[in-house]
This record gives sequence, structure tokens and C-alpha cells, in this order.
Amino acid sequence: MIVELLVIATLILNVFFVFKFVARDYLSPLSIFCCFYFLDYVVRGAILLFGFDELSRSALVREDPQSLVLRVLGLSAIGFNAVALGYVIAGRKVLFAGLGKYLQSRQVAFKRVSIIGVLLASAVLLQFAVLLSSSGSVSALMYLARREGLYDGASILKVLPTFVSYVASCTIVLTWGVRTPGARRARRAGYLALAATILYFLSTAERSELIYPVLLAIIGLHYAGVRLSLPRFSSFAIIAIMVLTVLGTVRGQFLSSIKTEGVASFNASSISEADWGKGLASQLTKGLNLNTFDHFAILTQDFDHSNFLLGEHFLKGIVAPVPRAIWSGKPQSITPGSWFNQYYYGSTESGMPFGPMGEWWVNFGFSGVMVGMFLTGMLLKALTVWVKRFGPESRFAAFLVAIVAVTLVPKGIGALMPVQIVQTLLPLMLLGFLITHSPRQLFPPKFLMPGASPRNDSSV
Repeated sequence: MIVELLVIATLILNVFFVFKFVARDYLSPLSIFCCFYFLDYVVRGAILLFGFDELSRSALVREDPQSLVLRVLGLSAIGFNAVALGYVIAGRKVLFAGLGKYLQSRQVAFKRVSIIGVLLASAVLLQFAVLLSSSGSVSALMYLARREGLYDGASILKVLPTFVSYVASCTIVLTWGVRTPGARRARRAGYLALAATILYFLSTAERSELIYPVLLAIIGLHYAGVRLSLPRFSSFAIIAIMVLTVLGTVRGQFLSSIKTEGVASFNASSISEADWGKGLASQLTKGLNLNTFDHFAILTQDFDHSNFLLGEHFLKGIVAPVPRAIWSGKPQSITPGSWFNQYYYGSTESGMPFGPMGEWWVNFGFSGVMVGMFLTGMLLKALTVWVKRFGPESRFAAFLVAIVAVTLVPKGIGALMPVQIVQTLLPLMLLGFLITHSPRQLFPPKFLMPGASPRNDSSV
């Protein structure tokens, strides 16, 4: 027990030092990485070391569970410090400065924002109505979404509600505190889009997607100079964790009941006290998807220098954005999570992710974890420099950094980063060009009175 306490105490001090003295800003990209690392590895590791829960997929565990947990904690600590090292060593050169200056020179066209928000909200509501009509009930829709899939070969429909939720967050960031009639209409359109996506995600049991839009709005505003105090943000984080934990319990009981008794058998009021009382540690793990730690632990016992995948997942990540309509022979187990399920269970029905550190490990071993996390640290530093340079003068630039920090690299550079860039970042950049325009001058220079100066038209 003394050894376990020392290990966890050391990890906590390590995270605190990087969070306090390296990241400094509590919502900087590096701070976001610290928070995800703390939950995924320190909290989950402590739960397992102190016996509050056991490794999931226990049938696959062949070694001493404590040894596996300590091994993963050691690897993750090395990876975490490699991130900090990459962050410190990286220079302060502003990458993609041209893009940042371009965004700074643009003004938001709130009328366009309103139109796009209403159209996207309508698309999500139509998508939900079609799915509900074809499945017959919300219970059947939820079961299909979690067990059988809704969009065979049409991934664009799968990611549409997520993208619309990001657009809603972006709208809130762009219009927050702006009191013009155009901004108020755009803000209402953003709220409509957000409500449509919340309805969809509740019906398909997508828990994390309910929290991300609000989190993105808070972080985007923070990067743009609209600060939220640390106590208030901490309160939001605690509430979010509680909501995710409760929804995880309801969804787990729902899937278990309809698997054995049919879709129509589920009743939320029938969840027994035993289901709620299985232990806070177990419920927290399920609610926050902390079992990536467990999957990583299983891989460390089955892979070493003799059978590392040597970049297979990263190569698949590069070709993953290619539609199956163009490449019919694209591999089925394209994501690391589905590969895990295929490797151990012979099925790609659902994915079992093991996190970016696990991806680097199973592909390249210890050196892969070091290199991948070092590059992550350098990228986080580049994001920090970029948002300090352009965020206060361009809310859209601030939101782009929030998107990258929260959805692309919150746990490190992973194999699916190219997919996330194509599905999320590039469409949002295109959206930025559509909803902004160059400043218009009321009077061209040749018509100015002597001694007068150009004045920008800020009305939208």
C-alpha cells in the first residue's frame, strides 16, 4: 500500500507542477491535456491500485493486474513528461501566421450566421425525424445507435450532428456580449442548433457530445478574452462529471435490459438501487470512459518489440478520410478501437479505444510513446502561441484553437488525427470564410473630404 500511495502522490505532484508552473493558464491547451491525463491515468490508476474496481475485460488479463497497472502508470508518466518537455523546448514562432492575420482582418456577417444556423438545425431535426420514424421508437433508435450502427457507409451523416453542435458553439462565441439585432438573431439560431443536437444526442445515448458544445463555448470565449473564473469553471466541470456518470448508468442498464428482454422492456424507473450502488469508482469509469487505461494495460502484456504494428494504425488513419464509395476495399477495422475488438474478439461491432499513448505504444513501443508525446507538447505550445497572438482580436481564431485543443489533441496526437482534421477542422475553416467578410468602407478614399480618414462599416 505504501508503494501505491507514493506512486499516485508522485503523479499528482507531477501533474500539479506542469499545470501550475508550465501551463499557467488553467484553460490553455496544455492545461486541457493535463486534465484529461489526470482523469484517464491518475484517477483510473488510483481506482485500480487501491482496489475500488478491477480491470475491465478481465478475461483477457493473464498477468498480475497490479503489475499491469503500475506498468501503464510508468509509461503514461514518461509520456506526460515528454509532453511537458516538448512544450518547454518548442519555440515561440507563430505558425500559420498568414491565416491568423487573415482572420483578424475579417468581420462576422451575423445574417449569414443566422441562416446557416437555422439550416443546420433543420437538417439535424430532419435527420432525427427520419431515424425515429424508421426505427419505431426512441428505445429502438438508441439500441441501433449503440449496437448495430445507423449509417452503414455514410459516415458524413454520422458526424453531421457533431459538426452542427460545434457550429452552435462557434455561434455563441462569436455573438456573446454583442448587442446588435443581427447578433441577437444569430445567437438565437445558435441556441436552436444546440437544442436540435442535444435532442439527437440524448436519443442516441451520446453522452460526451452533450458536454463538448458548452465546453467549447467556454474555452473559445476564454481564448477571446472573455474570462470565466476558475471556481465557476470547476463547478461546471463537477456538474458535467455528475451528468455523464448518471447518463452512463442509465445507458448501461438500458442496453443490458433490451439485450435480454427486448427493446420495449426498458423503463428508467426500474433501475434498481443495486445498479446505482455498484460503486462510485465503477460508475465514474463508465461515465467518463476511463477504461481506455484498461485496454492499454491489456496491450502492454501482449505486444513487445517482436510484434509491434510498426505504424499500421497511423497509415490507416491517413487513408481513413477516403470515402468507401471511392475505395470499396478500405479496411473495416479502420480505427484503433475497432482493431482492438477485431484482434481480441473477432468483431468490429463496437470500438474499444486505448488512447493516443496506447496507439504509439502498440505501433512503436516505448520510443513511440516518447516521440508521439514530445510532438504533442510542441503542438500544444504552437496552439498557445497562436491563440495569444490572434485570439483576442479574432473570436473565430480563438474558437479554432479551442476545437483543436478539445477535440483533436486533448489526449495527444493520435492515429485518427487526419480524420478529425478532415471531418472537423477543415469544414469549420470553410465555415469561417462563409460567415465573414472583408471590412467595408462607407466612403472610398477618393470621395473623402480633405482631412477626413476612412471609417469602417461595422454594421452587419
